[in-house]
Amino acid sequence: QRSYDNIIHDIALQGLPVTVAIDRAGLASADGPTHHGIFDVSFLSAIPGIDLWAPASFESLERALERSVASDKPSFILYPSGEEDKCALARLNRRSDAILENETSIEDCDSIIVTYGRICAQALKASDALAKEGHRCKVIVLERLMPYSLPAKELLDMLPDKKIPIVFLEEGMKCSGAAMNIYELIREDERMLGRKYRIAAIEGFAFSEKGRSLYKSCSLDSESLIYIIKEEFFAKK
Repeated sequence: QRSYDNIIHDIALQGLPVTVAIDRAGLASADGPTHHGIFDVSFLSAIPGIDLWAPASFESLERALERSVASDKPSFILYPSGEEDKCALARLNRRSDAILENETSIEDCDSIIVTYGRICAQALKASDALAKEGHRCKVIVLERLMPYSLPAKELLDMLPDKKIPIVFLEEGMKCSGAAMNIYELIREDERMLGRKYRIAAIEGFAFSEKGRSLYKSCSLDSESLIYIIKEEFFAKK
């Protein structure tokens, strides 16, 4: 609570060019429920005039740090504990300064997964499994979240004309998270009208369960994504 006061009173209100690096972004399995960084995006979303970065790799982390220390705004950078997933990152291409994507053509895909941070590996795993069944899934990884108008515009500009559904995968709280805030900005755009949209995010405290990964316990694993896409979007009713 005191830290939140510091952010608002001592940094944001004055618009100071301070860079805050926040570790343990998302789920921190080795540290337990008191150390999960699942609330960070939600509580920072309420603070105006800041930049929020969620780099997916060490290289992107360096880029975010360079951009932040050169900025005249308050900047916050989220990064998880542990190592980067080199196998997942090798599958992604850089589309822009703040967006990565897999090789699946967005014009030819059947669904889209939008996500950010380390959990992009689960999105890519789901995309691979769906591809084996003939379903083409585009994966879009955001590396800059705030101001939300920036990823919202880039996402809208990427959308194909056909109304394929979108799943937003977030390793954080659903309430006031990036997905909810971005959706609020794009939902009434004509490119979103008639398009199915689902948010897969955390809705309660995250506790580990014996024999299950935290992703599985929070329904954020690749199997949960596949279920959403196959059963909720495409299964015949």
